[in-house]
Amino acid sequence: MKRRTKIITALVVLVMMAGGAYWYFIQVALPHFGTVREGMLYRSGQPRGLGLPWVKQYGIRTLINLRKPHSDGTPEEKSYAAENGLNFYNFSIGRSHEDIDRTVERFLTIVDDKSNWPILVHCSRGKERSGVLSAVFRIEYDRWPNEQALQETYRLGLEEGHMPIPENYIRNYRARWDDNGKTATKPSENLPEVPWQD
Repeated sequence: MKRRTKIITALVVLVMMAGGAYWYFIQVALPHFGTVREGMLYRSGQPRGLGLPWVKQYGIRTLINLRKPHSDGTPEEKSYAAENGLNFYNFSIGRSHEDIDRTVERFLTIVDDKSNWPILVHCSRGKERSGVLSAVFRIEYDRWPNEQALQETYRLGLEEGHMPIPENYIRNYRARWDDNGKTATKPSENLPEVPWQD
């Protein structure tokens, strides 16, 4: 009977340790990690600790950091990229439609170059800024309707109604392959700047 109790206790401890490791990974090391398109684009929050070496499992060649250059974790990530031969881009997404347009243009230029694949795009929490670019990717490359891309962004963490500028941007984004051939996003009147959290 004692042996059985020890085995059960050991199994419970192992399950708890595995759960703790899983929690650490999804909440700290690589929060909100997800596949946008296998072998091409992944998204997450700021990689920390074991999150950076883990990206090697996906063969990531390019890191796109949407946070401010001196944000927590950015210098470590930049060093890791240099030491491991990864491309590293760090540009903030901005707070207005015009700023988001500029960021989208840079993002699409990087994604259009297959030598950059696979790419990990991330912001602080992996919900909002990376969500906007993931939605643009879905519209551009997967030819999803804007509303479908927006709904996926909600499912992955953007709170509906919480940030009207990114939501309107995704709703009104016009893909490069559209009849006009250019993005067609216009600022909405009386909307505040986006309160991105670094």
